[in-house]
Amino acid sequence: MGTYREAFIEEYIVLDLETTGLSPVDCEIIEIGAISYRQGEKTGEFSALIRPKVPISSFITNLTGITNAMVAKEKTIEEVLPQLKEFLGQEVILAHNANFDVGFLRVAYERVLGESFPNDYVDSMKISRKLFPKERHRLQDVTARFGVRREGAHRSISDCIMTHEVYEAMRGYCEREGISLAALPRKKHYGAGVDLKALVKPKDSPSESHPLFGKGVCVTGTLKTGSRQLLLQKILDRGGVPMDSVTKKTHILVIGDLALEKVQGKKSSKEEKAERYRDQGQPLVILKEEDFLQLL
Repeated sequence: MGTYREAFIEEYIVLDLETTGLSPVDCEIIEIGAISYRQGEKTGEFSALIRPKVPISSFITNLTGITNAMVAKEKTIEEVLPQLKEFLGQEVILAHNANFDVGFLRVAYERVLGESFPNDYVDSMKISRKLFPKERHRLQDVTARFGVRREGAHRSISDCIMTHEVYEAMRGYCEREGISLAALPRKKHYGAGVDLKALVKPKDSPSESHPLFGKGVCVTGTLKTGSRQLLLQKILDRGGVPMDSVTKKTHILVIGDLALEKVQGKKSSKEEKAERYRDQGQPLVILKEEDFLQLL
């Protein structure tokens, strides 16, 4: 199985996926884009729309521009994945928020090919977080920081091009400033509790088509992107049901990027309880912080 690298490398393939939702277990890939680069020069491209087994929701269509009509006559993931595997070879993958894309490919490789996803990967979002810890790190934030032109966002090839450009921009920034990624400290964050009574109901009625509407959401671990209280407020604003504990009514457990298991070598009680419920057949999804933020 491939592992994460934190480095500026000269030869890589930028990868971006569009999907029907956040969970690699329950959702499907509907578009794959990949562009290979060697020393900054484009050397190849792979692009495919994919016909999912379930309809694409209006939320995803509004986000990506991909409609059910667009994919109606396209190949399935079973037909496309072997072609992608051949294109990727053993090259290192670059993605923005790579845990999302690699997570979907790991599940797809196991289901379709019966093997592990082998490629090492680099994450431009993690590099941005290390270089600019006080800033925001979505692709639109990083492109704005470096003056990279945004065009065709949330379509795979366009996002690949922007990811390549911000990665190279951060490489240039480090070279100019004499910064070594390996030498930068990893800042630790420690969380606080939440107060559900302090949450403010949204003035406008949330959209019932939003994927969080009516879903019970609990958060565990320490977040990189803000407090748990702030995230729960955003969940409420979108029609979700914030929860301070995992119960049989919980639909999603969000695990902070600096979770307890990373700091102390063990899982939180919420994560252990969620895994028990899931193993018993409850439709409960456990998502990493980075993956869950794509819903917001």
